[in-house]
Amino acid sequence: MPEGRVKPWGTAHAIRSARDLIKEPFAVINADDFYGRDSYECAASFLTKPKCNCEVAHYAMVGYPLVNTLSDHGDVNRGICTRDEKSRLTGVEEYVKIQRDADGVVRGNALDGTRNPIDEDGPVSMNFWLFAPSFLNS
Repeated sequence: MPEGRVKPWGTAHAIRSARDLIKEPFAVINADDFYGRDSYECAASFLTKPKCNCEVAHYAMVGYPLVNTLSDHGDVNRGICTRDEKSRLTGVEEYVKIQRDADGVVRGNALDGTRNPIDEDGPVSMNFWLFAPSFLNS
C-alpha cells in the first residue's frame, strides 16, 4: 500500500492480487447488492460459452433497466450506461442521488454537480462484470 493509505484499494486491487490464481472466466460483483437469479444465469451462460479464440479478451456487464433499481426508501447511485448501435457498452458515467422527483421525472446528479434527467428505461451498471482470464494480462 502507498505510504499514508490506511485501507485496501478495493475490488480492483483484490482481483489484481489474485491474478496468478485465476485461470477460468470469472465474475466480479459487490457483496452487498442483490442481483437476482436471472442475472447469475445470464452470467453463467456468458462465462461458459465457448469462445472462438481463448486468447481474445471477452468481457461483459450484466445491466439493468434503471427503473428496476430505484428505491422507495431514498436516492441511489448508479453507473449510467451508453451503448453503440450494436448494443455494445461504450461508457459508464457515475450518477448520484438518483430518484424520481416530485414531477415524476427520474433525475440524478452527474459528478460535475449538474442535476440531469435520466432515461428510466435505460441500462445501468450495478457492478456485475464478467471477464476472461486474459483480462488480467492487459
